[in-house]
Amino acid sequence: MVYPKSLFSATKKIPFFYSNFVTTIDGKVQVCNNQTEKYWPIGSHLDLETLLWLRAHADVLIHGRKTAEGFNTLKSLAKKEFREKRKKLGKSTDLIYMVLSNNPTNKLLQALKDPPIDVHTLLVTNHQPQPQGGRSVKILKMGNNSIDLRELTNYFIKKNLHKILVEGGPTLMASFLKENLIDEMFVTIAPKIFGNQDKQSITMIEGHLFPPDKIPQFDLISIKNIQSELYLRYRRI
Repeated sequence: MVYPKSLFSATKKIPFFYSNFVTTIDGKVQVCNNQTEKYWPIGSHLDLETLLWLRAHADVLIHGRKTAEGFNTLKSLAKKEFREKRKKLGKSTDLIYMVLSNNPTNKLLQALKDPPIDVHTLLVTNHQPQPQGGRSVKILKMGNNSIDLRELTNYFIKKNLHKILVEGGPTLMASFLKENLIDEMFVTIAPKIFGNQDKQSITMIEGHLFPPDKIPQFDLISIKNIQSELYLRYRRI
């Protein structure tokens, strides 16, 4: 295992937000063109196992709209092997899957429709008029023009949800970093270079440039080199 078993042994009264990304050497996390699937997966099988292991520790898994539309996460969360991982950690087998979107689309609603049995799915959006989720998609409204992440944090506190995994995408990550909510980041650097042309690839954070006096900073607390992949763990300063 890349990270220690006692990874999240400490308990906190307030939510602990952590993230996990795999990126190329040149900082790319996705290619956005008609060959997207050919660039995936970025990391190795070990990186995928690490992703599932980090998910297994969470009380809530958060995705943005495009991530939810692009990956069949509900199917992955319902797999027996994943639920067994959580059981061994003393966690409920039902990981809450939460999707945040200021502009939910019908495509997103279809992706969240009729989740597998025992997979708890929530769509969080703002108070602007939105499509109705129906009985299979529970919708929570927080904030006016955009989702209020502080209100969301209070929701986690009230529901006694402590470990919150934010996997992205890049725009969603930017919003959490703007609110100084990410406590730790787990980053896998794969020995690949994608490059870029006509904005066809994206980085870990998109949609926001931090001012020089508000750049989020982290301490590197662990590093492992396994078959040319680097597994980095950072903690917010």
